[in-house]
Amino acid sequence: TVADAVAKSGMTLKQSDVLNFPKDTLLKEGMSISIQIAFPVQITADGKTTAVEVVGGTVEDAIRAAGISMDEDDESTTDGMEIRVDRVDYQLRTEKETIAFKKLTEKSVSMYTDQRKVVQKGENGEKEVTYKDRYVNGKLVKTTVDSEKVLKAAVNQKTLVG
Repeated sequence: TVADAVAKSGMTLKQSDVLNFPKDTLLKEGMSISIQIAFPVQITADGKTTAVEVVGGTVEDAIRAAGISMDEDDESTTDGMEIRVDRVDYQLRTEKETIAFKKLTEKSVSMYTDQRKVVQKGENGEKEVTYKDRYVNGKLVKTTVDSEKVLKAAVNQKTLVG
């Protein structure tokens, strides 16, 4: 059998190694037996490291072999035979912010040079800003503006000067 041939060759197979024929297959003349030797991979996720042996495939295959699930936002990075799974979450938060008014100055020929007169008082406005916070493994790493909505427009201050 294939198992007998492997044993006679002096090779010791690990349970995770893969043969191209079942071990109980009878040998035939000209038959070529190939063995895929499994190699160890360490996967770290959720604060725990798991070692698995794989014969090939993708990083995703190795993560799945370790019994680790990932959602669409999670990310994986590799360094040699080490894989790290980062848990990525997004949260939206909304805050009200002030819109500062601008101070505009206009020249007036009807005024003396040293005169100033505020003809329109400035008033701050208000906006509602929604932020998208990105958390990796529970730590805030990035914040971006998702949307802005003006609740009250700012009124610019106008001053006439001579």
